Amino acid sequence: MPTIIRRAFSTYPFYERWRYSRKINQLKKEYPAAFKTKLSPELEREITSYWRSFGVKVNLDWHRGYIGICGGENVHRYIPEDIYYAYIERALSRLELADAYGDKNEYDRIFPGVRGPITLIRSINGRFYDREYRYLTRKRAEDTIVGFEGDLIVKPSLDSGDGKNVRKLTVAKGKLSFGNESTNFDELVKNYGLDYLVQFVFQQHPSMAEFHPSSVNTIRFYTLRFDDEIKIISAVFRSGNMGRCFDNRGIPCGIRHDGSLNDHAATKYFTKFESHPVTGKKFKGFVIPGWKDACEFVKLLHQNLRYFESVSWDVTINPESEPCLMEINLNFQEINFHQVNNGPLYGDLTDEVLSRVFQRISPKPFCRFSNRRTSEK
Repeated sequence: MPTIIRRAFSTYPFYERWRYSRKINQLKKEYPAAFKTKLSPELEREITSYWRSFGVKVNLDWHRGYIGICGGENVHRYIPEDIYYAYIERALSRLELADAYGDKNEYDRIFPGVRGPITLIRSINGRFYDREYRYLTRKRAEDTIVGFEGDLIVKPSLDSGDGKNVRKLTVAKGKLSFGNESTNFDELVKNYGLDYLVQFVFQQHPSMAEFHPSSVNTIRFYTLRFDDEIKIISAVFRSGNMGRCFDNRGIPCGIRHDGSLNDHAATKYFTKFESHPVTGKKFKGFVIPGWKDACEFVKLLHQNLRYFESVSWDVTINPESEPCLMEINLNFQEINFHQVNNGPLYGDLTDEVLSRVFQRISPKPFCRFSNRRTSEK
């Protein structure tokens, strides 16, 4: 579908529902064992009746997948992915502002003093700056990178979800390379365009590294502003896979309220693991270091994002057991790995969250979405 047509249709709920109906059909083809769960006629009626009360028709394949891998109580409360992106995410956040607030080059402005990877060079709209946003000439930026010795991480500051184009850059005696592929500063600028960062390699807590040493392994938090409180709705531990230097497309494992991991991990593709497929380290029994501080960390940071009721955070833990921000996700936040590990996304808050969502946005598939809001009563 041409981009201009896709963008026009994307303001209508039916487009997201169509997109994710294709996704669930593809998942059923690729992982048929995950969708073999049979729902009783009574349960089917309960689920369809529940969603009909909000004016929404539900695709039961999502529930078959979630129940088959995670089960749980009150399974009618599982949030199908097509409904989440068509209605819920749009109603909870000002998505037209997501790119601006999600720009990694702006984290140090939005969250002053936040711990995280240290930036060597920023490229913002094609101009170079240092960590403190002081302007650098192109020659000064090149000299700074070429004069470094060791490994650096290069990542786009916009649209780098799923680790897209995040690469380890090695600098040795003035020569640059990505793995076995030699490069130079001009090629780096050409390949990464206008907006990106060059950062020092981040050192994570050694216990976090045990699952997959070559990647920075993170906690994905999903937080929700509910009245005057920021609530942690769900959290999963994400470890890398297949030797990649980032954790995206890795192995997510649910985290309990006390910071301990679930007995097994489940991926967003509805597959299960009791131990990491690369290192063999078991998930059961591991406790996230500095867990309580990490929880308070994301709740405090969410206070700075007033246009976004829901936020997903990628946080890691440094060797001193302190939480550090790696990335924020303001749209397409990925709910599958939460629900296949931890059960229905909003748990006991589901009824109230959905009631608020469908007061803000019409469930009609051809009703164009508007970001206009009314004041809370």
